[in-house]
Amino acid sequence: MVCHGWHLNPMIRLSIDDYISWRMPVKDISISLISGDIVVLTVSPNGIDAYAQYLNVGEKKELKAHQWFTTETMGNQSMVQILPNNIEFKIAEDNWKPTPLKP
Repeated sequence: MVCHGWHLNPMIRLSIDDYISWRMPVKDISISLISGDIVVLTVSPNGIDAYAQYLNVGEKKELKAHQWFTTETMGNQSMVQILPNNIEFKIAEDNWKPTPLKP
């Protein structure tokens, strides 16, 4: 289900066709919107539950290690920064997403 050892460039340009797929950092990170359109950051602390929040230009969100997240622009283009750089991520398979437990 997961690929290991992928590093993300600290500055990412998101377009209407591009997004940051579901991944999990091995250390705490911060995600900032540097310029462009609002982005939505979706976080799943446990791979079951998830919540979404918007980032405006200049906003920064802290994300704990071992929490899944994905990010996409809500417009045409956004510039996102992830720090610290050179962090290792676990990357989910293409169609993976948080799924609630069945009763």
